[in-house]
Order: sequence, then C-alpha cells, then structure tokens
Amino acid sequence: MTYCLLVCYHLWFNQTIEQHNVVRQDHGLQIFEIDEQLMKEANDHAIWMTNNETLQHSNIRYGAENIARAKVSPKRMVEMWMNSPSHRRNILNPRYTRIGAAVYKSTGGKYYWCTRFR
Repeated sequence: MTYCLLVCYHLWFNQTIEQHNVVRQDHGLQIFEIDEQLMKEANDHAIWMTNNETLQHSNIRYGAENIARAKVSPKRMVEMWMNSPSHRRNILNPRYTRIGAAVYKSTGGKYYWCTRFR
C-alpha cells in the first residue's frame, strides 16, 4: 500500500470517528474516546472484509460492531448507519464510550467499513 493511500485511509478513520462524535453530542451523549485496541480490531476486520470482498460481522465478545459496504464519505456513512435502527442503537448506546474505526477499498472498487464500540 502506498504512503498516500495510508494517509488517506487514516484521515477517513478520523473523520468517521469525528462524525460519530458529532451525532453523540447532538443527542446529549458523551463523545467517544479513541481506543487503540478497538482501532486495531476494526482495522484488522476491515482489511479482512476488503481482501475477501465479503461483508460479514466478526465474533466479538464485548461491545458492538457496525459494518458496511458503501462507496460514500465518512459523514454519509454515519448518516446511513443512523437511518438503520440496529446501527443507530450501537452509536447512541450510552454504555459505549470507546471507539475504533477503519475503511478500505478493495481491488474490485468496493469500500468496506468497520466500527467497533465498547
């Protein structure tokens, strides 16, 4: 992966988290803190989905996970999740205070998103 792509992906990771926090603030909730372990988990799973061109939840023990396959901006992705009752529930769950997020583009041109909450 080239340096430019790595920088772009990391910008999208951060923008995704920022959009989650905008939504949380709008609903009077504590903003998420970035959790390095959740970042690694989200990153690993997004890479796995991208490499396999498969949209599939992972088996997580604690917390929650939102995944998607969509060619949209981070802002639009969070808007789409907010329009889905189960994804919205994860984003607005006050018990979740930490977040990790990742998105990658497959060789087939599909974008795979993973956000983890705990």
